[in-house]
Amino acid sequence: MAARPLTWLTEISSQQRNLAAEVIGSPRERIVRALEYLAEQELIELQTAGIRLRYRRIKMPPDVRTLTQSIYERMLQREVREVARLHRVLEFVAHDGCQVSSLGAYFGEPRQQPCGHCSWCLNGGKAVLLPERPRPVIDEGLWRQAVQLRRSQSEALAEPRSFARFLCGVSSPRLSRAKLTGHALFGALDHVQFQQVLDRVGKHRHES
Repeated sequence: MAARPLTWLTEISSQQRNLAAEVIGSPRERIVRALEYLAEQELIELQTAGIRLRYRRIKMPPDVRTLTQSIYERMLQREVREVARLHRVLEFVAHDGCQVSSLGAYFGEPRQQPCGHCSWCLNGGKAVLLPERPRPVIDEGLWRQAVQLRRSQSEALAEPRSFARFLCGVSSPRLSRAKLTGHALFGALDHVQFQQVLDRVGKHRHES
């Protein structure tokens, strides 16, 4: 009967590799190459998980708050652009015309004649009507619980958009640091459109 192989370590973190390099006096890169060699020889099973990209700060910015605000505004602009792209997809689906021609025109290659095989063409030249999404009613009891939580977690949930993201179940580094992504109210309003939740947060701020 073959001997059962021993498992020495099930996970080697970056800190453990750095510590091993310090103890044996070898560069970290050499330890990584040794692990890769052992994996190639099928002596160990090597899997990469939980990769963290490391950055080295070259110099301090002259104004950290200005830099933070600039990055924040860029992220908001990116979010607006991504939402606009999703709306364009919906507009494309419901376009009253040849969808292939419309898509070609978007990329600078319009067609002179309808394609004959898109939904509009196959539907006899009729646009697809998208069903209207009902506007959900936000439960007032749940909302009061969320407001109480926001008061106790003011550092993480004070900003309206962060609070709306929390309620819609959209994670962020700030929410993760505060360990709120595992809270019972995280994603409690994921059935409600984000803009509706954000508008409610803004309304509550003016009422407070």
